[in-house]
Amino acid sequence: MSNLRRVAGVVCLCLLLAACGARAPGQKPSTPVAVETPANSGDSGSTGGSRASASPGPTQITVGPQASPGKTAAGQPAAARPAQADRAAAGVEFSGREDEYLLLTGFADRLVPADSRIGLLQDRWVNDDETRRMYNLVDGFFGELAKGRVAESVILPVDAIFLSRRLGNDLKAGYTPLSWRIGRIDRPDTGFAHMRIVIDGDPGSTIGDVFLEKSEDRWYISGVQADLAALATPPPVGKAIEPETPTWMYNAQ
Repeated sequence: MSNLRRVAGVVCLCLLLAACGARAPGQKPSTPVAVETPANSGDSGSTGGSRASASPGPTQITVGPQASPGKTAAGQPAAARPAQADRAAAGVEFSGREDEYLLLTGFADRLVPADSRIGLLQDRWVNDDETRRMYNLVDGFFGELAKGRVAESVILPVDAIFLSRRLGNDLKAGYTPLSWRIGRIDRPDTGFAHMRIVIDGDPGSTIGDVFLEKSEDRWYISGVQADLAALATPPPVGKAIEPETPTWMYNAQ
C-alpha cells in the first residue's frame, strides 16, 4: 500500500512540474514572450439603461530580443540616417516613406524597327494624329493593291486617272505586293509628305517612294514610284543576308 502511495506521489509531482513549465536538465530556455494588453477605453452605454461589457483591446505580442533605441536587434549601433535638412540641401527628393527607401523613375522610349535599305520604319502608334492618318492611308492603299484593286478614292483627283491606270496594268500582269514596310514619313511642307517603302512579292522585292498631298484638309496619294515588275524577279543567287533586316512586316490581311 505504501508503494502505491509513493508511485502516486511521484506521478503527481511530475504532473505539477510539467504544468509549471519546468524544463529538463540541458534544455535551452525558450524565447521570452512579452504580452502587452492596452487598457480598456471604458464602457459604452446603450438605450434602456443597460450597459454593454467593454471588449478588450488588441493584444500585442513581442517575441525574441528587442532592439534598443539607436541599436539594432543584435545590439550593434544603428546607422545614422541623413537629416531632412541635409537631404534638402543636397537636392535629393524622396517619395513615399522617405526614411526607408527611394523610388527610382526613368523614361522609356518606343523601339521602332529599321530596314537595312531605307532606315527607320514609321511607328504606326505614334502620338501625332496627323502622322497616324498618313500612315493608315498608305497602309490601306497597299492593302487594296494586295487584293488586286486600286483605291482610286484616296488618290489625288488630278492624278487619279494616270496613277490608277498604271497600277492597274501592273496588277493585271501579276505584280501583286504581298507585304510592305513603310519608312519614316518626311514632311518638308505642311501640305506635302514623302516616305520610302519596301515592297515584297513572290519571289522578289523592290524599293519605292510614296508622295502625299493635302487638299481641303484631307490627305491624298499623289504619286507612287516603284518598279512592281521586280516583284516577279527572283533575287540574285548568292546574295548576302542582311542580319539587321527586320522580320516584323505589315502583311496584307
